[in-house]
Amino acid sequence: MKTDNATISHIIYWTSGDSDDYLYGSSVTYSALDRVDFVNPLMPASFKIHAWQSITNFQNDRTVPQLPPLKRGHHYHIEIDAQSRPEKTLYTQIFFYTIAQEEIEMLTITDQQQDFVYPEKAFSYEVRLIKAGLHELLFHEIRISETQVQDAQADAVEAALMPSSSRLTSSFAHADPQLHQLNLLFTEPSKNFFQQIDPDQLPLLKNLLVINDQRPYAGFYLADEDQRDYERDFRIYISHFCQKHKLSAMNLIAYGPISSFAALYYRHVFAHAQAYISADYLSQPADLKQYTRIGSKRQQHLSTILTDSDHQLRLDQDCHCYLSLANLEQGVDGFIQKTVFKQARLQKLPYAELNQDRSE
Repeated sequence: MKTDNATISHIIYWTSGDSDDYLYGSSVTYSALDRVDFVNPLMPASFKIHAWQSITNFQNDRTVPQLPPLKRGHHYHIEIDAQSRPEKTLYTQIFFYTIAQEEIEMLTITDQQQDFVYPEKAFSYEVRLIKAGLHELLFHEIRISETQVQDAQADAVEAALMPSSSRLTSSFAHADPQLHQLNLLFTEPSKNFFQQIDPDQLPLLKNLLVINDQRPYAGFYLADEDQRDYERDFRIYISHFCQKHKLSAMNLIAYGPISSFAALYYRHVFAHAQAYISADYLSQPADLKQYTRIGSKRQQHLSTILTDSDHQLRLDQDCHCYLSLANLEQGVDGFIQKTVFKQARLQKLPYAELNQDRSE
């Protein structure tokens, strides 16, 4: 787990039918949202393997934009999470265009990550994967983040280091030494947008620790094949954090299906923990149908958890459903909140209850 000077904002996946790829003779397997296997040893070098656009013409292209809008003059960092065979035989190009679709600039990335500035005259841009001699490619995702200058004097942000493979970030704010409990908020993920929450957006919550996970669907905040020690490391980090700040109880706060799943899952991992969840929490295997390409092993593991009657996901007196189905049906969420952003739900949190010390 870590905090740094880059706020991850967007995750881009390779989905079928969203590009005009020339893939004659290629084998492309979409085994999970963040796993695409590409094989074509005969494709000539310098050919485009796949591309994403920030603006498209649906009538002509039959595709929608796959890249996030960027701000002119702002600084960004791009990372390409992919492995090519042979190694170092993949490079990435970013093309910047005017409103008339005239090319302004072209950036070539050979090390799979680079900083760049979005040109002042740019209206749109395109990201391309280019073959440089590869025979096979395992593609996971592209991450684009806006880089920010970190205030060295800001004591509101807690820097925490975990194994380098961790995809977690955390932010701590509103410390209150008189309150001996932690308000831990799990960020609700979406499919393509990493929703970083600034703790300053929730000034009423004391001892607030915001947890974000950059994996698809936040990995449901569970271990996977790449991060087998995820749950152990998360438990150790939170335990050390509470010891450091002399916190003896905690509230696990959620505002959507996956974050509520995490709050319910971890409330028995930590002593004196209570869960505050929304009514649309994952409660049965059928609820997983809304999440596409999560992988067969992950689906089976989640189904096992949801059907285990003795598992900690059962509701009891330590679970508080602060946002009921009636609230949702009455329009607490607008269309945008229902489909993409759910942060508006946090306005319904019982702030006085969450800030009431029950550590004794």
